[in-house]
Amino acid sequence: MAGERVAGSVTTDYLLTVTREDPWWVARISAAPAGQDWLVGRATDARTLGRLESSVRDMLGLLLDDDDTDGFELSWHYELPPALAGPVEDALDARERFRAAEKALAPTGRAAARALTGAGISRRDAAVVLGLSFQRVAQLATETEDPPAPGHRGAGTRSRRRPSSATRRKLDTIADAS
Repeated sequence: MAGERVAGSVTTDYLLTVTREDPWWVARISAAPAGQDWLVGRATDARTLGRLESSVRDMLGLLLDDDDTDGFELSWHYELPPALAGPVEDALDARERFRAAEKALAPTGRAAARALTGAGISRRDAAVVLGLSFQRVAQLATETEDPPAPGHRGAGTRSRRRPSSATRRKLDTIADAS
């Protein structure tokens, strides 16, 4: 709930209900921290969802006379018409199942890539067998048991090669020219 105590400080969580009122996306405050109940029901709008968050933060900043709008924690609840809600819920459920399957696949994919490459099979051939790119096989074969979070560049999972002598000569030529 908005405004609960967490680790000795009061959170500034706001629950927003978003609806579509063509051509606008409208965000209404559904729940606010304790002592800010007067904010419930206040609304703002934007033509795109990408702009709605900044509209909400601007509204909160003005209403609360607070310039630090980045400190507000916003939770979003989308209310869509039934014709849209069903397909969206199905897609979100499928995405969750996909993520769970991906998580279950990771250890077996690592084991398969390591087994194939450990048996002397090239990464390219292992990729064909596993139905993956050879780059992904290389990642799996060298990945630790706890891979970095999705989107993380995976520091330490790639080896750095020295530049070739031709590349070093080009770099030296560029450095000498400057």
